[in-house]
Amino acid sequence: MKRLFAFALAFITSNLIMSQDYRLITGTYTNGDSKGIYVLKFNPKTAAITPLSVTTGVENPSYLAISKNEQFVYAVNENGGDKPGEVSAFSFNKKTGTLTFINKQKTSGDHPCYVSIDNSGKWVFAANYSGGNFAVFPVNADGSLGKATQVVDDNKLNTDAKLKAHVHSTIFTPDQKFLLVPDLGLEKIFIYKFDATAAMPLSPADQPFISFTAGHGPRHVSFHPRLPFMYCISENSGTVSSYTYKDGKFKEWDYKSNFLKTTVPDYLVRKNTLEEWINRANQILSSKFSEGHLLTADELEKLLTAEDETKEIVRTAEIVDMYEKFWERRKAYFHSRGKMDSLKDCTSMKHLLYDYQHHKGLPIKIKEVDKFFLEDLLNWMRQMRPKQLNGYTYKTRGGLNPKTCKKRFDVLLQFFGFLKDMKIVDAELLDLTRKFMTREIRVVAAHKVTLSIQEVHQLYQYDFPNQRLNNIRDLFVFACFTGMRWADIEKFDAKFIRTTPDGKGKIYKRMAIKTRDQSGAVYEIPLCNTVLQILERHGNSIKPILLSNVHAN
Repeated sequence: MKRLFAFALAFITSNLIMSQDYRLITGTYTNGDSKGIYVLKFNPKTAAITPLSVTTGVENPSYLAISKNEQFVYAVNENGGDKPGEVSAFSFNKKTGTLTFINKQKTSGDHPCYVSIDNSGKWVFAANYSGGNFAVFPVNADGSLGKATQVVDDNKLNTDAKLKAHVHSTIFTPDQKFLLVPDLGLEKIFIYKFDATAAMPLSPADQPFISFTAGHGPRHVSFHPRLPFMYCISENSGTVSSYTYKDGKFKEWDYKSNFLKTTVPDYLVRKNTLEEWINRANQILSSKFSEGHLLTADELEKLLTAEDETKEIVRTAEIVDMYEKFWERRKAYFHSRGKMDSLKDCTSMKHLLYDYQHHKGLPIKIKEVDKFFLEDLLNWMRQMRPKQLNGYTYKTRGGLNPKTCKKRFDVLLQFFGFLKDMKIVDAELLDLTRKFMTREIRVVAAHKVTLSIQEVHQLYQYDFPNQRLNNIRDLFVFACFTGMRWADIEKFDAKFIRTTPDGKGKIYKRMAIKTRDQSGAVYEIPLCNTVLQILERHGNSIKPILLSNVHAN
């Protein structure tokens, strides 16, 4: 995920005194057509870019750093495996735009992807992405690099065996007192004190790290040029997090409690109400005009007012009350199709909303559903909670994993669609919810296991301690050896079994359930001896061992 671009653009050096031109220094990956490090002249007035030089013989210089005095450039050599990761030092002639190689050192890790230098010019830091560590190099008076004096291995700080360290950058705080090291794999930004005069310049900070929830992947940080704020972009979640910063201490910015207040009372309410009235007025006028009616202002006002009165009664209703109506409709739908097991997720969401409303201590109105509601609900679902609290027994559990959170929000999205059909909410709420789910709920693909035919036979021959498990075994093996989709297994009928033309075997020939039309697909499935044994054991039928799709899963 770190190689998002074909090449990495480095930094713009300061302007030359005698002209308005700047120097651009660009690092690249050299496993394609690129040759190395390119120096370009940039004119900000005309936006003209002119090539000045290319430094060849340097392998995969994917990220660069320029010393504060602009006399030296340092580039990581992003290699790994047989070719060790390295960092190279160059002297830089601003006038000619040329780089001269000085020396290089190994970074003690694979695929270094970031390099930085402190303002004193005494220390260079290189982050090894695949190695999961970073190295600290002393800088000599001629700009050359000494061997690493410190190598900090994030893997040794890892307490979760499921995670793997991926150090992505090494960035200083504006006061140069601390070094921040975002680790995409461990979901942390590690913090170190920095002393440029010490032989070992890094030591643990009082606040050792900033933690992120799973699925974020912190990559780079940046500081506000004037205010005490730090911002971190996370690669996996595609989000930017904000933090206040003071004396090496970082605290996530609570934007909800720090909104700037407008001097106009209820500004957002008024703005949204006005926009809503204009849209509804246009819809009513268009509808009546298509019917041949031209409305007067008084007639339009009456229609809008009548809509408002009806809509407001519903919008001020509690969300749990409206969800009950939605649940009853889903219940009737699943009952009519004989699939009451499919109501399970809707019922779980109903219990969850009641528990959440009790947690908030106040009734939640339909009109209060917004992005802050979605954020708070999701955070509450993820948090662990006791079974009982202050005499209230929760019907649902906390600490939900991403997959279960997504299932609950899928049902919530269906509920919002129900409200939209009733013209209680507009399409914006559904769009907001979809975008929120995409951004905040990351589901890792389940690990799939493939069984060989021999392993399926071994499973079939295994005798479980009770009949229910043996029935599940038979159903699973039947599905494996027939390859039927679940809808066809549910409708399996032995009368469709035929003898093969040579009289030596049996086949099941029927039109697929989900394609029952004139062009429906008719399938023929050969029935092996194991399948025939299963059918014979259960009275030539699947019904005695059949489970619903939900329970079978």
